[in-house]
Amino acid sequence: MAQNQRDLLRAARAAGRKVAAIGGGTGLSTLLLGLKEYTDNITAIVTVTDDGGGSGVLRDEYGMLPPGDIRNCLLALANTSASMNELLNYRFPEGSLKGQSFGNLFLLALNGVCGSFQTAVARMNDFLAVTGQVLPVTTSNVSLYAEFEDGSRVVGETSITRAKKQTSLMIQKVGLEPEGAKALPEVIQAIEEADLIIMGPGSLYTSIIPNLLVDGVAQAIQQSRALKIYILNIMTQDGETEGYSAADHLQALLNHGGRADICLYNTDRAPRRLLEKYAGESARQLWPDTAAFRRMGVELTGESILSLDPNLVRHDPLRLAFAVMKTAARRAPRQGALGDYDELMLRQEGRGYVADPRDQSGALPPEPGQKLLPPSGMLWDAFICRHVFRQPPAAAIRSPGGAPPGSAAAAAGGWGGVGRKARLLPYLDAGRPRSVGSSFRRLWL
Repeated sequence: MAQNQRDLLRAARAAGRKVAAIGGGTGLSTLLLGLKEYTDNITAIVTVTDDGGGSGVLRDEYGMLPPGDIRNCLLALANTSASMNELLNYRFPEGSLKGQSFGNLFLLALNGVCGSFQTAVARMNDFLAVTGQVLPVTTSNVSLYAEFEDGSRVVGETSITRAKKQTSLMIQKVGLEPEGAKALPEVIQAIEEADLIIMGPGSLYTSIIPNLLVDGVAQAIQQSRALKIYILNIMTQDGETEGYSAADHLQALLNHGGRADICLYNTDRAPRRLLEKYAGESARQLWPDTAAFRRMGVELTGESILSLDPNLVRHDPLRLAFAVMKTAARRAPRQGALGDYDELMLRQEGRGYVADPRDQSGALPPEPGQKLLPPSGMLWDAFICRHVFRQPPAAAIRSPGGAPPGSAAAAAGGWGGVGRKARLLPYLDAGRPRSVGSSFRRLWL
């Protein structure tokens, strides 16, 4: 890839949408892993009610907020070596530290050095050269409680899940105790400044909704003029939402102060082998009822965003991010150069998956590794003319051979370093592209 094109992509990410992504668990980190390909302006707002596993042990013994979800989001947005990620994800296999991850212990040490969890997370952001920022939704030490349909009340995430599995009762409401936990000012500011707010994917009652229960968060979301997208889980979850329909998920979100303009859902059917495995956990795949969502005033948008993981049903990070940003471009297009940047990034990540309407052939390479021209080169040509050479595309800038920008002759002649040939490097997995972003990576020659 030529240096000017690398610079252009860096500028596009730097000018990318301001995104507030709200959630926790593996769902949020999966989303962040893909989003950082499109924008540098990401704020991950993470729940702090986890009381299980290694995070629960550190919370009980040291009185710190649970670090696990924070760590996962930091690593998803980190710009460090694979060795550093491997180190921070390392879990001790035995002894008194059995099950603890080094990343959690690193945050624990920073918490002691810095004197506060908020400062420790901020320092971790710096150490890992994080794209955007990761914020705990609050620094108050709160616990989650649930009220079930029989009127019973259970406190603690792990206790809620256990009670749900034992009784099969439906959760009517969740809340925080003690009440009155305040959101960090930076959290409210990020929501107010965002032009895209994303809730999910992730555990409905233990990852997404707890953020809405912190004072100031739901109000800021409701007052924001940003586009709000709720990402529906692919499956119901044992111990939380078994028996729920897709509409039930959205209704629970709305009942706890959430808002959504669009619900994004997966259109791929999970493999039968995995569906049978999940059925043993009382989980099934979710398929939205269009009429039910219409009655709630929320638009449904379906996309192919299922991962090809052979062992788990989950979202593909890059397909998911592509679907989110494509939906945002359709429903809330930005104007001028910012809109051009958005289009550029979508085509950069999606070319080879979505045919360029300005490419007359409209064909993908028949064989992996085949060289071919980018779709007519017109997007690059128009963008470079408008924002680099400061001339309209119709200014008839021509190649040494006299051919107009975007033509095959211009590409062959190397017009201005813009309309050159591209080599597409497809990474195929199980006979089809693994993801939008990685299926056709372009190297501009």
